[in-house]
Amino acid sequence: MAAHDGFESRTLSVALAPEMLSAVVRDGARVLACSEIRISPGSGDGHWSAGLAAFETWIRHAGRGLAGVPLAISVSTRWCQLTMLPWSDALLYQDSAQRYLQARFERLYGSAARNWELLCDDSARGQPRLACAVESGFALGLREVAQAHGHDNVRIESIVTATARTIVPAPCDRFALQEPGRLVLVARRYGRVVGIESQSCPASWPAALPPAWQQWTERTPEAGEVAQVIVFAHDSTAVTMPVRPWHPDGTAYYFVQNAAQSSPVMFAHEETGRPLQLSPTRDAVP
Repeated sequence: MAAHDGFESRTLSVALAPEMLSAVVRDGARVLACSEIRISPGSGDGHWSAGLAAFETWIRHAGRGLAGVPLAISVSTRWCQLTMLPWSDALLYQDSAQRYLQARFERLYGSAARNWELLCDDSARGQPRLACAVESGFALGLREVAQAHGHDNVRIESIVTATARTIVPAPCDRFALQEPGRLVLVARRYGRVVGIESQSCPASWPAALPPAWQQWTERTPEAGEVAQVIVFAHDSTAVTMPVRPWHPDGTAYYFVQNAAQSSPVMFAHEETGRPLQLSPTRDAVP
């Protein structure tokens, strides 16, 4: 069944990681109830080919009834490279922007970057931009599979960009992504990513988060003072966890929720430091 009246506002949102493919159907900002599907890529030593195979399995069976609906694919930090680009007037034009991106990534990663598809966000003129590199074979494979099943409108981006735009509530300008063995710390300003730090971490990542954030903010002023941080866990064993204070003055809390679901709504009261709680539901508006 092709897209028809009533489907115009719908989007298929897929999060791809070595451990799990998560997919939901969104109607505008709302996640449709009972639309979530998860598939384990299985073996593959963490290579993106396993994720591509899982994506093909999902779209062949679950995506059949929504052919033609726009597809938004967010890729794990294990399968993409991220960097903050200093502003350059080269970013004003498509051709020069690609050359600028290519030069920056080759400077950071060497000749391997020549085989990557390079993307960046659309922050305002004069502001740094978050850039993402995905191996060309992976990006091409995702698009070919999607198009073969009736999805011509395909957006590929990093999980960081997707989370910053569609998951994190607007009042929060700090968040972290937790993937097995990795923490990604992100600072936003006016809804745009202005700083990012990726580092390895042990399995006991809740204990590793506070010192990691403190060290980052000491090195990176744009990360700002920590007041409230939301953590999104993308491994299948940490869908939700209790709220716990970790800031010395008791005003910072984190709440863990799978990023494919609706956004968490939990903050500390600015004056009392006590947590404000709203029960997140699958139909909550991010």
